[in-house]
Amino acid sequence: MWVDGSYITTKPEPGDYDATFDVETLDWIALGLAEPELLDFDAPRTTQKRVYGGELIPNVPGGVDFVDFFQHNRDGNRKGIIRIDLTELT
Repeated sequence: MWVDGSYITTKPEPGDYDATFDVETLDWIALGLAEPELLDFDAPRTTQKRVYGGELIPNVPGGVDFVDFFQHNRDGNRKGIIRIDLTELT
């Protein structure tokens, strides 16, 4: 999982976070049964923001590369993001 958001800016009160995750080994059925709100990807992802405090977007092969997208600020300059290895948690 890769995490980005206003908490890494100079904002005194960060608003939320954005995260993306690889989908190759994800059990979508189990995820949908356990956390149906995570499967609500309709923009502006209001349900996810309300339930989880941020947006969780799958990084689908052949689609937008959100890992790369998150590593650029609004001016197009490179910036850092956080990577969390969730395989160690199972």
